[in-house]
Amino acid sequence: IKMILYVFSLFVKTYEDKLAQNADNFISEPKIARKKGKGKVRPEELWDWTEYKMKAFRLVLDVLSFNISSLWPNLVADEPFVNMLANCCYKCFENPDIIQAKNKSLKDTISQVMAILVSQYNHGMTFISRAVELVKKNENTVPAISNSVMIIVREHKCTSVLPRLLSEFNDILQVEDITGLSKSVSIFITDIAETYPELLHPCVPILTKNLIVEPYAVRNATLIAFCEVLLKCLVGELREEDLRLRQKLLKYLHNHLRDQNAYVRSKVLQLWAKLAGAHAIPKYIISDVTKTAMNRINDKSAFVVKSAVQFFCVLLKQNPFAGKLKISQLEQELFQAKAALHVIDSKRTLSREETWRKAEPEIIVTISKRLDEEGDVETTEDITPTQSINVQDVMTIIAKLVQEGHYSEAYTCLRQSEVQFPNAKEIRCNMDDNGKAEYYKNVLKKVFMKAPDGSEQILVEFDCFTEEYEKQKKIVEYAEEATAFAKLMCSVCEEVGKVMKGKSLLEVLEAIDFFTTAYQFGLPNARPVIREILGYVKCKQPGVKEAVVAAYKTLYLNTAQPTPRGRALQVAQRLIKLLKDLDYEQKMALEDLVQEWVANKELDNEFIHVLWEKYSKKQTQTTEEESVAALILLNMIAGSNPALVSSNLSVFLDIGLSNCSSNMCVTETCKALMKLGGTKQDGKFVRCPSDDPMFEKSVFILVDRFSKPNQEGFLQMALTIIKMIFKLSSYPEKIADKLLMDCYNTLCQNSEESSGAIRNSSQRSQNSISTEVSVKEMALARLFHIYGEIIFRKWVYFDHDVINSLKKPESELGKKKMVTEDDDEEMDEFESDNREAEDDAVINAVSEICEKLVLDDDTITSHIRDMVVNCCRGVMEPVSVSLQTAAATCLAKLMMVSHEFCENNIQLYVTLMEKSKEETVRSNLVFGVGDLLCRFPNIVEPWTSHIYARLKDESPLVRKNTVVVLCHLITREMIKVRGQIAEVCLCLEDPEPDIRAQVQSLLVDLSQKGNTLYNIIVDIISRLSNPDRPDLVSSEVFNRIMKFTLGLIGKERQNELLVEKICVRLKEATLERQWQDLAFCLSQLSYNEKSLRKLFEALSTLNERLLCSEVQSAITGIIGVAMKSINKPQLREIAQECQAKLDELLSVKKDNSAADTTQVPPPSSEPVEDKEMEEVFSTPRKPPPARSGRSTSTRLRKRK
Repeated sequence: IKMILYVFSLFVKTYEDKLAQNADNFISEPKIARKKGKGKVRPEELWDWTEYKMKAFRLVLDVLSFNISSLWPNLVADEPFVNMLANCCYKCFENPDIIQAKNKSLKDTISQVMAILVSQYNHGMTFISRAVELVKKNENTVPAISNSVMIIVREHKCTSVLPRLLSEFNDILQVEDITGLSKSVSIFITDIAETYPELLHPCVPILTKNLIVEPYAVRNATLIAFCEVLLKCLVGELREEDLRLRQKLLKYLHNHLRDQNAYVRSKVLQLWAKLAGAHAIPKYIISDVTKTAMNRINDKSAFVVKSAVQFFCVLLKQNPFAGKLKISQLEQELFQAKAALHVIDSKRTLSREETWRKAEPEIIVTISKRLDEEGDVETTEDITPTQSINVQDVMTIIAKLVQEGHYSEAYTCLRQSEVQFPNAKEIRCNMDDNGKAEYYKNVLKKVFMKAPDGSEQILVEFDCFTEEYEKQKKIVEYAEEATAFAKLMCSVCEEVGKVMKGKSLLEVLEAIDFFTTAYQFGLPNARPVIREILGYVKCKQPGVKEAVVAAYKTLYLNTAQPTPRGRALQVAQRLIKLLKDLDYEQKMALEDLVQEWVANKELDNEFIHVLWEKYSKKQTQTTEEESVAALILLNMIAGSNPALVSSNLSVFLDIGLSNCSSNMCVTETCKALMKLGGTKQDGKFVRCPSDDPMFEKSVFILVDRFSKPNQEGFLQMALTIIKMIFKLSSYPEKIADKLLMDCYNTLCQNSEESSGAIRNSSQRSQNSISTEVSVKEMALARLFHIYGEIIFRKWVYFDHDVINSLKKPESELGKKKMVTEDDDEEMDEFESDNREAEDDAVINAVSEICEKLVLDDDTITSHIRDMVVNCCRGVMEPVSVSLQTAAATCLAKLMMVSHEFCENNIQLYVTLMEKSKEETVRSNLVFGVGDLLCRFPNIVEPWTSHIYARLKDESPLVRKNTVVVLCHLITREMIKVRGQIAEVCLCLEDPEPDIRAQVQSLLVDLSQKGNTLYNIIVDIISRLSNPDRPDLVSSEVFNRIMKFTLGLIGKERQNELLVEKICVRLKEATLERQWQDLAFCLSQLSYNEKSLRKLFEALSTLNERLLCSEVQSAITGIIGVAMKSINKPQLREIAQECQAKLDELLSVKKDNSAADTTQVPPPSSEPVEDKEMEEVFSTPRKPPPARSGRSTSTRLRKRK
């Protein structure tokens, strides 16, 4: 047997070595080459060595199972023999193929052989040392070693092997730093923990030592083992020691939420999520864990943030408190539970009189019994005095004893107090003839009734009430915990809401999933965020739109209704309720969702039918608001299906354009009718005749309500009607002129009537006169809006629709080109030039018409135009805010139409944008200036500095609109940014979060456009670090702005050039504040070999700047980060050179400064101006001088 096993072992060892050698030297041939010929065949391909090896080890297992130790004289197998077989097993463990799933049977068989050698042939100690050696040398052996250990411990009960092996691993990790060992140990622990965690239950003290080792992978594996022990071993009814162990393991998991390594923090959060999913987190620790995990939402690692959000999502779904976490509802339930507890508690108490009356018979019996025991001899020698200080304490003790039913002890205490306080009247009463029993009863009653415990009610234990009281008390505690948990999750919602504005895609996706769950559980903070994520429908990042679609489908389309009708009603009600809180952009995003749902048949015809019923109010109890909301949803569907409008045109005219319809209903009806303008017939858009009922009805409604006050939504209705007319009518200018004339006449007629009434009545009240004036201003403001919109729509109509209709379609040109294909080239060029001339003539003619729209003095429009200009100039008497806003908006629209009018009034426009006292006027004009710049750039461009000046406006609305306009212009390269972009960057410190987010988005977009951000970032640094700025930027603000901005520079070449330029600027700078700012900018850049070399070359030119602590710490930090680059030896080498050079320069400078006793003159405060600096920082030329507001107002006064 020994010889056979020897030959087998030798063969296995030799063959495995040969396989390993062939695997190292074998170079796989291309597939094409292998197809052409047989090629080389490896030895192992000639036979199935794995199959033969498994059969052989099964035979070895059978042999060892017969306990062949009896074959040796001392009944103990020789150690060399045992080691020979064990080495055979170890050699097989080193084969990488053993970890494959198809070789699991072979691995189990060899592990069984190893287990027998350990358990029956005294190979335990050798196995531990060899296992450690194999794990240190080869990571592929770990699964086989762990499998063997599990079999040794479970099936052969050698429980000491695993603890010793873990101790060996821990000792090595504490001392040595072997590459790959930590990963191997972590795999070993994880394999056992996930397969048989009960084996690690006794090893917890040893595993705890792994929590302080440096490799994070070992800490992760240890914490995974703790989690598995908690889930599989420490469940159900536990002993006291197991309860303590569970508490200790939970504490470890809790503490490592603050681990220094991000991977550990992320893994621990995942483990807590796993515990929450299995309901394995005790309620008493949920609050503490949640508060700690909430801090991880702001973690610098995106993986940690993702895991934290996942944990809260699982915790919400599996929370042990309630299916709905509405705080108002929980607080109401808590109030009711406390009230019920108070009622039960009142039943458990009795008054003193009732308590004494129930106890009196038993007290009499007890006193009589004690008196009989004492006998008739009255003596006090054997009575020990009490230890109480005063009689009040004695009375309290006696009352408590009576209350608790200890009547004999109360009698004893009374007798003792008589001895201690012989003159105390509180514990005595008048003696009567009824005997001592009656006397002491009366004394006890007196003491009980007058005991100074401050309570009029006495607690009495009634079994029926006690059980009910304890039950209700638990209900109150549960309600308190549920309310506290709901409030805590509201705080979590606020923190997760910040993640939605982050740059990490993983964080955003997890946050969407979390808020979907939070909304289902009724958390109030989730509702506004659910509305905000609608904006991500238009997000271009992969997966974001799909996540939003899935979230809204879960929240608004998934129902439990069994019938299609019930489902349609519920979905319609949900979407109508959602529409009430959405803004314009969110409604546009919802429209995309609705159209996608309709296309996917997730919203069927039954749903559309329900919307028609609500719109027409066929359903009872349908409000006007719900009817309008249903109409909005129909509009969204009609966006991709205009036939929905054309087939139901009569319904829109009869319901939406009736005299009793609200302004909002008319507005949405006109929007629906405009969907007809998207249909084509014979290649042209369909237009309706001017006498169509839709125009007559809409114009009648507008004119009829023109002068009526308290018309909510009138302006939006009027603008929508005008837009519909110009989109659908064949001759829209005629309808629009008639509409304007009717409104003008109505205004004049109302003005004459009010003036005549004032003349006829000299005793009218001041209130009535002011009311008429306000109504007149309201009508005039409406007229300004209508006039401006009509002129603007006429320009759009002429400039777009008319020109396109007069131009020859491309199809006709193509046909003509095919016919004249054989003509001369000169004829083709002539026709091309002729066609271009015709198009230019059409454009010029339309431009002249548009100029006359504003400048023509022979119509009523000139009167309205002059009133608009005079109102803007302040010529008219003081007017209301609404009238000022209407005049300013109308002025902007008129300037958009006419070049000459824009040129004549641009100064007035800018003055209003800067000097107007009303923020609404300023904000509207800021929006308009962006369109004017695109329309007439030559006129508006000299005034662009005034646009940037609005970034410092006191109104948040004006600043926000300015940022939006500038972002639009900058991203489309419609405005110069050099010299002004720094002012935009200062908005990163704006108190309004929306403004900060908008500027951040702008800088991110610029960073993704080639070198755009790089080209302007030097200008930003120069402007913000300029010490001569009127508003000096503090160091903290500068650092925060540049940290974000420089963090967007991702290209290595850009970083290299920035390092060079900033070093030149640092060399030329003369003020210490500039040194600090530029040094901080250097510290925020990413360094490779080239950029660090440029910094090294610049060190010797920095001179005394190196003595500045901020400059020194920044350069030291850069070198320190480079020194930690283990995978970049060349970078580390350059960093070492930098450190040596820096130390040398610092020592020389310090020696020179110590030797130089003369006082160094202070640095000049004059800014450096030389040609070199201009080239380095590309300082832009100053923009054209803008006209100041003062000169503008002076000209206006002269004009007046």
